[in-house]
Amino acid sequence: MIRFLYMLKRRKDLSVEAFREHWFDTHAPLVRRLAPALKIHRYVQTYPVDGTLASRLRSWRGLTEKEGYDGVAELWWRSMADMRGDSAEAREASALLLNDERRFLDLAACSLVIGEDREVISTIADRPQEDGTAETGPRRVF
Repeated sequence: MIRFLYMLKRRKDLSVEAFREHWFDTHAPLVRRLAPALKIHRYVQTYPVDGTLASRLRSWRGLTEKEGYDGVAELWWRSMADMRGDSAEAREASALLLNDERRFLDLAACSLVIGEDREVISTIADRPQEDGTAETGPRRVF
């Protein structure tokens, strides 16, 4: 699986609540609708929940204290070829998503990582495999 991690910063003119509302109520349905054209396998939104704990963890690790991201979008594709989205339909879908992102994100302050997962620990008992069968327990993927 190829994963796209998109660390999000909201536009400065939006409250946290307005950002979250747009991201979940407007952008998520748009991603869901365009997922087939973009060959997106999975999409998850992660919202920060405890600023105090994050601050303590940053301090404990010796990280620079700074305002964090407003959320992280995680998208999965089965392959890099699927993620590239070379079709006209995929390019059009990507443009629609970017246009909506401009409505609630400070794009210059966002960051992203594209990578392959290397699962080390999993508590998921049964994972569906590519062939539809189930795998039980941890697995080595590299």
